[in-house]
Amino acid sequence: MNRPEKIFIFFIFCMLFLLGTPTSGSFASDTDQPKTADLPVIDPCRSPPIDKGWRPYIGDVTNLFDIEWIQAAIHGGGNNKGLYFDLTAIHTLVDSSVIDPKKIYGWMFIGPYPFEANETSYDYKRFRRFSRIKKGVGHISIAGLENSESKEWEKSGQIGMRAWLFLEREKEDRFLGLYDTYVNFRKTDSVYVKSPTIYEGPFVHLIRSDDPTRMTVSFKTDRAYSASVVVQGVGKFDDPEPTRHHQIEVSGLQPSREYRYSVQVQDVLTDSYTFRTAPPPGDDKPIVFGYAGDSREGFGGGERNFMGVNSYILERELNLAYQKGASFFLFGGDLINGLTSEQSDFRTQLHAWKQVASGFMRSRPIYPAIGNHESLVNRYRNAEGKRIKLDQWPYETHSAEAVFADEFVNPTNCPLPDDPRRPSYRETVYSFQYGSVKCISFNNNYWVSNRSAEFGGSPEAYLLPDQMRWLADEIAQAESDPTVKYIVLFAQEPIFPNGGHLHDAMWYRGDNNVRAYTYYPDEKLVPEPKGIIDVRNDFIRMVSQSSKAAAVLTSDEHNYSRILINNQTPVGDMTRDDPDGDGCICQDGEACSPLDDLGYPVWYLTCGGAGAPYYAQDAAPWNVYWEKYPERCLEDEGCFKFSSQYNFFILNASADKLTLEVYSPYGELIDRVDNLMNVKRTTSRVR
Repeated sequence: MNRPEKIFIFFIFCMLFLLGTPTSGSFASDTDQPKTADLPVIDPCRSPPIDKGWRPYIGDVTNLFDIEWIQAAIHGGGNNKGLYFDLTAIHTLVDSSVIDPKKIYGWMFIGPYPFEANETSYDYKRFRRFSRIKKGVGHISIAGLENSESKEWEKSGQIGMRAWLFLEREKEDRFLGLYDTYVNFRKTDSVYVKSPTIYEGPFVHLIRSDDPTRMTVSFKTDRAYSASVVVQGVGKFDDPEPTRHHQIEVSGLQPSREYRYSVQVQDVLTDSYTFRTAPPPGDDKPIVFGYAGDSREGFGGGERNFMGVNSYILERELNLAYQKGASFFLFGGDLINGLTSEQSDFRTQLHAWKQVASGFMRSRPIYPAIGNHESLVNRYRNAEGKRIKLDQWPYETHSAEAVFADEFVNPTNCPLPDDPRRPSYRETVYSFQYGSVKCISFNNNYWVSNRSAEFGGSPEAYLLPDQMRWLADEIAQAESDPTVKYIVLFAQEPIFPNGGHLHDAMWYRGDNNVRAYTYYPDEKLVPEPKGIIDVRNDFIRMVSQSSKAAAVLTSDEHNYSRILINNQTPVGDMTRDDPDGDGCICQDGEACSPLDDLGYPVWYLTCGGAGAPYYAQDAAPWNVYWEKYPERCLEDEGCFKFSSQYNFFILNASADKLTLEVYSPYGELIDRVDNLMNVKRTTSRVR
């Protein structure tokens, strides 16, 4: 029985036998489920005292085919013209729809991959042929497909392919999705056969000054193989055992040096790629790095709606950052549509994002933060139309945090949760150093719940005390470290939203009643002592005490905003602005106070322009203040800037300054700050 069929069976089982029945968004078996007493949230399907007819459901699914199904559909043996593509073994889609695979039709587009790699260092797809898919079957026609870089290419090589799939139905045909993948081939006795295939990667990771003598190469193969990474002048590094998900550490490297590497899987050897190791800690030679966020699908169809990603915009921005010399790239979450209950859909969307980013990641690392759309949730609804979304359990294997960590390779210096029942912070909260820049990724989309006060969990943007302590320690260590000149923090949810997310982010329109809740069997739901506004204010006080904190980078809002927060900017103070004690401040013309005890001014920069639908500017106390009193700003570039253009950042760190440039994906300069550190000249930069 395949996994989608299991999903359907457990869905029916939970509806018929509500009490004592296991359920989750992935509808795992009972042996996989923790006991209710072990969960820090209330399971709506297993808690009779609060039962209001909650039923699990799957909800929207972006990718109806798992990318591994697409790979498996490429048969190992072909004919004298190419390989067979056969979907007729698939009878159930990811959303549990039962289909007749012989009613699948569509088109297949193919081309050599990477395209003429001897002429470019940035891999990209270019299709040359198309053919029809009929009754669930197609043909990958390789014979006669020219690749000018190699006369031997037809004997062995790699194909990039795109399947555009539909399902024939009586009334209206169903669009099944757009799926890109790769296949390696060789020609044996005039017949084409599938070779061991690297269908994701190779990518480079963990290039950092913390240990510039090591880095990691990751990639995925269609089957379990023992593979190797070959680094010229250094050696060969092997998998410890056969696997499909490869992460191979390379050691014995020298700082600030360029190396050439390739990957070998049996008789398949990839093209060679370059990477450059990080400089030693404190090296103040100029470095360039990039930042962007919110590359989930937009509107317009085609590659703007590619497997959960706006590949049309994201690929442009990453390529421009590459051309501008970015040594690494930070990404502020909402990589994908996400918000799914199906792990295979979630992984396929993340695979698509990495595929779009592959031209950059072949030779330079990307460090992603997790966003609210990187949600893998259990979904429930009742007859009243109410809905619940809770981070999926078992947390060790099914939570968004666990799957995100499994799909990426990030530093592992995270905090431990105060409550061991909660998900791990592993690879979603981390820090690293590159030269003189300390980058700190925090997770303000942790342990998500859209009804935390009723079922437990954490609302979007909330930071729990364990992570706050870790952040304070990281900032304090960097502040005292002479090799660090600049601290850059990044995450998804804006600390100061300016357009599109004033109703949530770390503001909730001033509602301090919003907070996380933890379920204990004996005490029921226990709220965190501090609400979202108090937590936000603790965060900005903490950051303002650092003379090295250059900026806090966030995304989520699909625009660009830059705002300076100092001890004169009205942000809201619970001790002064809540005389009626209702927990809500700065609403309906109420007074909105600054925080007098802030130390250094700090730039809060939002960059959510990597593909998601745009948001316009909204009025918030902080941006209204700077627009009303521009003369109080001492910065030449002004203290507030907003644009709804697609955008990404280029930051240039040198010995004496950290420069911000904001570009559109078409190369136009939107904004520039010559030195983000100028605001640190005094602890109070106001007239």
